[in-house]
Amino acid sequence: MLSGKYIGKFIIFFYIFFVYEIYSNNKDFLQKEKNVIINWTKGTLSIEYSQNFEQTPRQEQEKEAYKQAYFELIQNFLQIPFEGETPIKEIIAQNPFLQKNFHSIKDYIQTEKKNIYQNRIEYRLTLYFYEFLKRYFFIQPILEGDFSLPVKKEKEFNKVIIYVSQKDFSPTLIFHLYSTNGKRILSFLSKENLYFKKADFIVKNDQIKPYIVYANQIYQNHIVLPQEEIQFLLGIKLLHPDNILVVIYDEPE
Repeated sequence: MLSGKYIGKFIIFFYIFFVYEIYSNNKDFLQKEKNVIINWTKGTLSIEYSQNFEQTPRQEQEKEAYKQAYFELIQNFLQIPFEGETPIKEIIAQNPFLQKNFHSIKDYIQTEKKNIYQNRIEYRLTLYFYEFLKRYFFIQPILEGDFSLPVKKEKEFNKVIIYVSQKDFSPTLIFHLYSTNGKRILSFLSKENLYFKKADFIVKNDQIKPYIVYANQIYQNHIVLPQEEIQFLLGIKLLHPDNILVVIYDEPE
């Protein structure tokens, strides 16, 4: 039976994790699989790992458990899609600079939980992968299109909210926007506060004046917008990485 001290620790950590989940699920877009959570809104990958103590010294087992948790965290990161269905590990394999500096990923990993019970140890490690990629993988945002055509707007806008079905689209580390004429319009490295689960919070923000559009087409897991919408957004010069919000909604069955 756990002592009062261990029960107290368990309650505290459970409360922290519960509050985190409630807060994240309010607007953050999460992907969960077994003991892994990817938060695409914040750009984090978290892993929960636990291991029973054996007969070897506890300190050695703590180190071994951490190494295993770290290994699983990195393996899951390497499977994250870079663009389309291509995982980031394939991009790293082709990029000598990323290979040379990959060891620095440890600087972007935090131990957010370490619980030790009578015969068990638990870790939660989190990788801030947006921050890591921003430091070592520079991509100049690409914007292509015809800016010359005049457009008429009845109100001012400062954000573009693109709604896309979770059934059709999954986030990637590179964001591409296409037009229905087949042309790629915008590309940039995904960043914090790009992907969301819902956008209710925007209604409460008087500083945000959104232009809302629905993505009815997906091309190789890239968002496609109607040509007339693209031309309008180009005309009012709103297509910029800092102005894009993507709401990935879950359609009812």
